[in-house]
Amino acid sequence: FTDLHPLASAWALFDAGQYANGLAASLPLVGEAKQLGFRPLEAETLFLVGTCQRLTNDFVVAEASLEGATLAAEAGRDDVIAAKSWAALVTLVGYQERRLDEGERLLSRASAAAERLARVDEVELAYVRALGNLRTAQGRYEESLDAFERGLGLARKLYGPESPLTANLLSTSGRAIEELGRVEEALVRYQKANATLERSVGPWHPDLSAGWEDVGVALALLGRHDEAAAALEHGAKIARRSLGEESFPLASIEGELGNEYRALGRTQLAGASFVRAIAITEKILGPDHSDVARHLANYSILRRTEGKIDEAIALRRRALAIEEKAVGPEHPRLANMLLNLGNVLYEKGDDERALAHQRRALAIYEKALGSVHHNVALALMNISASLRAQGKFEEALAAAMRAWKIDQQALRPEHPELTLTRIELGHALAGIGRYREALAHLERALDLREADATAGPQDLAEPRFAI
Repeated sequence: FTDLHPLASAWALFDAGQYANGLAASLPLVGEAKQLGFRPLEAETLFLVGTCQRLTNDFVVAEASLEGATLAAEAGRDDVIAAKSWAALVTLVGYQERRLDEGERLLSRASAAAERLARVDEVELAYVRALGNLRTAQGRYEESLDAFERGLGLARKLYGPESPLTANLLSTSGRAIEELGRVEEALVRYQKANATLERSVGPWHPDLSAGWEDVGVALALLGRHDEAAAALEHGAKIARRSLGEESFPLASIEGELGNEYRALGRTQLAGASFVRAIAITEKILGPDHSDVARHLANYSILRRTEGKIDEAIALRRRALAIEEKAVGPEHPRLANMLLNLGNVLYEKGDDERALAHQRRALAIYEKALGSVHHNVALALMNISASLRAQGKFEEALAAAMRAWKIDQQALRPEHPELTLTRIELGHALAGIGRYREALAHLERALDLREADATAGPQDLAEPRFAI
């Protein structure tokens, strides 16, 4: 890049995914731009600096740089950089830092800036990406998908189907689709996005670390745990090579790897991954960030399977407190935390508290995700188990039957999660003496588990014991 103008050279480093080098190249240019007194150049330089700082995890400094970019742009009447800087602040503050109220306030500024340039497609693209990111953080997935689809159309129009930006929007729209329960559809988008990125920027671009994480998470949701672990390990390798040992993308992948190692029975590797994920995230984002809560909750599942119930409860209570503070009382991620804590309380025999948490989770899921979603069924299954423990068998059966009907619509017939629904329905039917129907569901569940190459001894023991 040595033959380019210094600012163009810095942008080229950024486009190549060399964010630290791009930052090093652009930082000196801020002072030079200020000395020249040319505010549009100062604005563009600060915008690049802030974007590189955001992508190298220096969020506090990035926020100051991007705010400086908006001021310089407005002073220099560079409406395009002003609008892009406001949009970048929405993503940083609202999505990455999960400061949702401030993100919404910044979104109104970004919207006004985009409206001022209503016919400039690149500004509209920056705005709808920021809108989609914020709505994702808020758990408003239908709205985030709508924004990302608009952005995808604009990216294809401006840069073509093979551009990295088009690939990025394929991935982000896929995440919204995944949250809405359409996992196989999301996986197709992730795989297409990764293939596009590899063709356009090469196999080691840092964006591909997130791309392989997306693939891994989707495969895990489909019960393909060996493939999921392999995809996540590849994503972690890219993150380490391109971003170092303490990046936000690596922390996220480590957390997901912990889940997959746990599912595969590789508990030592799982524990090490969770500990690394928590440590990196706390260092970058602080101890009260929503992503810390997510890693704590997942780590608690491992401790629970190891029989350390009290430690699992303590981890989940901390996670719940962080999450409610971070995202508010009606976010689907809070429902995940409530359900997880309820499950451990149920195992400890605290059925009343378990049921209260599970019912609150159900209400949040129904409001945020609609009535036909696997998470709604999952909450209902756990409610059924708690009701059975209290001897309320008719109520338990009603919850289990509703879960079964939902999952028949939400999941494919061979999906592993449908086996769990069958097992709970079998328990509930047996509770009121309908043994033949119970046995039919339990035997089918056992057949499915025996046909699943990833099923371990504990997976097989559950339906066998119930039968």
